[in-house]
Amino acid sequence: MGLEDVDGYMALPGELTSSSTTDDHGLRFINDDWNGSIANGSPFTLRWNESIEDEGDLRLFKITYPEEGAVSFELVSNLTAFMRRRSCSWLPEGLEEDDLYAIWVTQVNDDGVHWAVSPPWTPQIKGEEEGLRWNNTIGIPIVVIMGIYFMCLAFCLAFHKAAFNFHLGTVIMAEQGLLKPEKDFTKEVDVQLPDAEQLAKTNLQSAVEKLTALEKQTRQASDLASTSRVLVAIVTLCKDAGDWSLMNDQTLVFSKKHSQLKQAITKMVQTVVGFLDDTPDLKTKLSVIETLRTVTEGKIFVEVERARVTKILSDIKKEEGDIEKAKEILCELQVETFGSMSRREKTEFILAQVALCIEAGDWAQAGILARKISTRYLSRKPKKTEEQLEKEKKELEKKKARGEEVVEEVEDDTTDLKLRFYEQQVQLAKHDDKYLEACKHYRQVLDTEAVEEDPAKLHPVLQRIIYFVILAPHDNEQHDLLHRIHKDTRNAKIPLEAELLKLFTVHELMRWPEVAEKFGPHLCNTDVFDAKASKEDKARQRWEDLRKRVIEHNVRVVAKYYTRIQVTRLTQLLNLTEDETEKYISELVTAKTIYAKIDRPARVVSFAKPRDADDVLNEWSHNMKSLLGHLERIDHLITKEEMMARIQPASK
Repeated sequence: MGLEDVDGYMALPGELTSSSTTDDHGLRFINDDWNGSIANGSPFTLRWNESIEDEGDLRLFKITYPEEGAVSFELVSNLTAFMRRRSCSWLPEGLEEDDLYAIWVTQVNDDGVHWAVSPPWTPQIKGEEEGLRWNNTIGIPIVVIMGIYFMCLAFCLAFHKAAFNFHLGTVIMAEQGLLKPEKDFTKEVDVQLPDAEQLAKTNLQSAVEKLTALEKQTRQASDLASTSRVLVAIVTLCKDAGDWSLMNDQTLVFSKKHSQLKQAITKMVQTVVGFLDDTPDLKTKLSVIETLRTVTEGKIFVEVERARVTKILSDIKKEEGDIEKAKEILCELQVETFGSMSRREKTEFILAQVALCIEAGDWAQAGILARKISTRYLSRKPKKTEEQLEKEKKELEKKKARGEEVVEEVEDDTTDLKLRFYEQQVQLAKHDDKYLEACKHYRQVLDTEAVEEDPAKLHPVLQRIIYFVILAPHDNEQHDLLHRIHKDTRNAKIPLEAELLKLFTVHELMRWPEVAEKFGPHLCNTDVFDAKASKEDKARQRWEDLRKRVIEHNVRVVAKYYTRIQVTRLTQLLNLTEDETEKYISELVTAKTIYAKIDRPARVVSFAKPRDADDVLNEWSHNMKSLLGHLERIDHLITKEEMMARIQPASK
């Protein structure tokens, strides 16, 4: 089939386009590079300038030039299934490097057929680059020298890394007690600890001094177990004696001792943290907290203890009513970087930070902190099938039979964290009037087993999903989500909201007074809407936004059924004044939701898009092609019926 050239592009055959001299194809590819970017096995993204909303088609052709000179093409692949509105992610495979290719995209809608053809291109030879080649007499020696250099460099790096790892391993093993200490002080500690406890009943200071001398000996001998026991004993004696000030001093002193073992400090800090609930008054508790925060500052091995103590201090400030100080204290923690903290505890800390920011009115920081939480961790885990459970059970039995240690996995139920997270997200979305985001967050809440099985929780969530998707400004995403929510069978449990939702899915006018009268009392009983001015300004604003969405829906309906309409008639249909009508039409035109022009002198609004001769001709061609197709189909059906009529008497 022949191809023709139009404006430097390869045109399609005559039956695919109405005219071979068409200058405006409607669609245009906007890729910058073709020949230098497309290679077998390399992903390539096709892009065009307009969003394809209706029926579309995307195909790959191979172009050949026979000896007669007539250009022809051959269909290689149909890429329609991979199309998106404005792009197509494509993985080229099996393309011949000596062949010429082109891609054709079309869109069929009420305006006709819009199409574009890419410039002809040849696939890139993957791996072929300009520069040195193996058969180059200069390139081979250079490559060999560079190879030897990098081998030597890799050997040196590996040697230094091994030496460093050996040193680091020695230090870690010493701290963890895996290496034998220079001297074992276990017996000395067993003897002196009871004596120190008896001495502390009459003279605490002398008991502490006695254990301090013992601590020095165990620390210098790198006896981790004994050092830890001595440090814990010292702070415990101070606590039992009620001398909290001395305990704070000793905690600070021992944490700064030269060559102090890290795990010994960790044991001491953990012990002191456990004493916080036993403090006699708030002042003492705050002094112990400040001591712990000083000791743990800058030490990674006690970062979890520091975070927990800081959380306690923040809670105290919150109870005192100093929300700003509580937020400042808690938000200084970067818990997402703590490797020794469990994922659940990290999430709880971040949720507490976000809650304080919201309470303090710092919405910007609340949004930043909320993005640190992984929604994948909170997402609903798929239930295991009976086959999977049976398979896991058999594997555990085999391990037990072989004598292997079996560790049962405990599933982390994140339902409570998920509900808290999305509750905060809804608060942020409501504050910023991001209704579509609020609707998405409520849909995530709906995808929770605890909500699905509890009607008391299910009904409010279903209601708010409908409320916020209706309140969201109209666009492609909102339109798609609106119809998907409308198909949810669970909406039958909330019939009034389902009826309101249906009004926005059909192309029919809605009169706001009737909507307000029928649905207003029910909607205003919720915390989402309020028809009267009140302390909750957002609820009143959402009621006004609902009226605005009804009017915008009516304008879109009028634009669908009318090409031209008098302003007076339009105001009657919309139940608005002329100024309000012009305002809403202007907003929808600015948002590119509809096309409209207002002729003020003639008092006429035109919703018809201007079309040039090519568009009209393309539409006529499409309509004629469709008509002929229907006629051909009818002819086949008539012929079939005639043949069946002839066969029936013979069968009798």
